[in-house]
Amino acid sequence: MTGTLTNAIKELPGVRLLRLSAISAEARWYDWRHKVQTRADPLEDLRDWTAGFPYLPIRPITARRVIRSLPMSDPSDYTFVDLGSGKGRMLLIASEFPFRKVVGVEMRPDLHQQALENVRRYKHPTAQTSRIDCRLVDATQYDFPAGKLVVYLFNPFSAEIMGRVFQRLDASFEQDRREIIVVYVYPQFGFQLKTLRHFQMWRETRRYCIAKSQDTNYTCAG
Repeated sequence: MTGTLTNAIKELPGVRLLRLSAISAEARWYDWRHKVQTRADPLEDLRDWTAGFPYLPIRPITARRVIRSLPMSDPSDYTFVDLGSGKGRMLLIASEFPFRKVVGVEMRPDLHQQALENVRRYKHPTAQTSRIDCRLVDATQYDFPAGKLVVYLFNPFSAEIMGRVFQRLDASFEQDRREIIVVYVYPQFGFQLKTLRHFQMWRETRRYCIAKSQDTNYTCAG
């Protein structure tokens, strides 16, 4: 009952406006502090969104919370891959953690170019990963790298595209049976994670799902 009441309060017009204003101020502060431009363009909604959704970056506080919740003991063992990386905000935040490498996969040239500029300009006193690789490629054609992976998605694709991406991830695991953690934020099509042959759901909440590859050498928590 408490959760229902809280959600109802959040949707009140005045409360919703205040919340959106706070999120906008947070985004402006993040960009100003780090000398980057990761905010969404107000004109995004006017584009054709047949295969995906408008660019919308994750809130920094949410991004850090999600990374800290991942079932891994040492981030330096993993490559972090952001599918639909946009202007690269999640790439920059992921670099605050000691991942082996951070990779962004984006098919829109305009967002890709802005991500490259953001990586070049980014300033953070405690950044732990210097290797950020921005790739201009369709996620359905992307070859996942070898080694342990964290694959991150912030609801970037339509159901059809998401299904094709997950099929490619399944096939990648078949070719190289290693530990892969999938984190899907605001999982509109989260049910598709449960259709993967080689992955098991590790955590499922209203805001994100985490799945992990299955192998005799891996143990997935319930």
